[in-house]
Amino acid sequence: MRRAFFAFVERVRGSYWFVPSVMTLAAAVLAFVLVYVDGIVKDGWTEQFSWIYANKPDGARSVLSTIAGSMITVAGVTFSITIAAVAYATSQFGPRLLSNFMRDRGNQVTLGTFIATFLYCLLVLRTIRAADEPAQGANAPDVVGAFVPHIAMLAALGLAMASVGVLIYFIHHVPEQIHAGRVVAQIGRDLIRSLERLFPEKMGQAPPDGDDAGLERLTADSLSVSAPTSGFVQYVDGGTLVRLACEHDVVMLIETPPGDFAHVSLPLARISPARNATPKLEKAVQQAFTFGAVRTLTQDTRFLVDELAEVSGRALSPGINDPFTAINCADWLTSAAIVLAQRAVPQSHRYDSEGRLRLVAPAVDFATLTRRAFDGTRPYVARDRNAALHQMKCFSQIARAITRTEDGRELAALVRRFHAEARPTMVADEDARELDARRDAILQMLGAREAVPV
Repeated sequence: MRRAFFAFVERVRGSYWFVPSVMTLAAAVLAFVLVYVDGIVKDGWTEQFSWIYANKPDGARSVLSTIAGSMITVAGVTFSITIAAVAYATSQFGPRLLSNFMRDRGNQVTLGTFIATFLYCLLVLRTIRAADEPAQGANAPDVVGAFVPHIAMLAALGLAMASVGVLIYFIHHVPEQIHAGRVVAQIGRDLIRSLERLFPEKMGQAPPDGDDAGLERLTADSLSVSAPTSGFVQYVDGGTLVRLACEHDVVMLIETPPGDFAHVSLPLARISPARNATPKLEKAVQQAFTFGAVRTLTQDTRFLVDELAEVSGRALSPGINDPFTAINCADWLTSAAIVLAQRAVPQSHRYDSEGRLRLVAPAVDFATLTRRAFDGTRPYVARDRNAALHQMKCFSQIARAITRTEDGRELAALVRRFHAEARPTMVADEDARELDARRDAILQMLGAREAVPV
């Protein structure tokens, strides 16, 4: 149930239709409610309020027709602008950023406002009748008076004014949305929020007297659970896996974590001991995994790192040659590395209430993230003078935040690899000496940190 709910939520969050559909449905309900209220309110109430203009049937029809026609036209224009902006952004920053624009609430609310206003006006328009028109329906009287839903008309005018405001917002929002700095900043903020959400979790924290003997059994006596379909692993229900492991007295190892591509008939997880693995348990383990055609950011922190690395690589390509966007990406990757360096990284083991090992899940630690981020961008950043020098500055900032000895060693290795690739590309001797000086300062700082027990 949890896996199905996650799949539904991901489809809704990544869709462009859900919010406009809800707004359109709400507009339809509002139209029926206000017309009903107008039908039970005595005629002539508008005379009590001088600022309310009492419409005649022909005038009311003209106003609603004008609003409805304008809204559907503007909706078509805004949709075209959105598609053009998405096409530009994906070609400039990469196709994997398409989901970021599809999930943008500003675009969804804009389209929903125009479509909802259009449908509202149509539904109210059909209820207006002149004095010489018969009422519709089998039980309607033969002679009826004119009917103009004044309350519904006021709501239509209010929706029209709201639509004008939304249009002004949309015109401002589209160029702001495709601004390179804001695109990178949005991915960077999502990455930091993902780290803050995933790492403080209790999942993966081992009790002090945990039994690690079960880990040895995974390689000695285990059964491999194959993937039922091909696709990216989007979500793993760790709670369900732990519960299943407790019920069958087994230890499970996740071999295809979120973000990895699962292949049919290849290992998805491993169960030990094999004698306790029933066909029913294998099927239940498969159902704890959610698969999809694209990666998602819910449990896959590496996805956001890869997005920033892709933007950085495209920015430094000869066709674009925008080192400042790459520098911006390096800043956000550095910020994420600093957040991770200052947090307690959870272990990959999960235990039951009695301290017995039940689940081993690969965890994203400082080494995994920094290698993915900076080794992934190194071939592009090392070739550009401005980006390379700034990358060394970023390494220095991370070094100041290091709190664990093993993280310091990992960062020192990163600095050495980057320097070895960037040094031959420095044309000017001054730039080469500056790169050397920054490397030496970072290694000296990390060497001093390594001498102090953490």
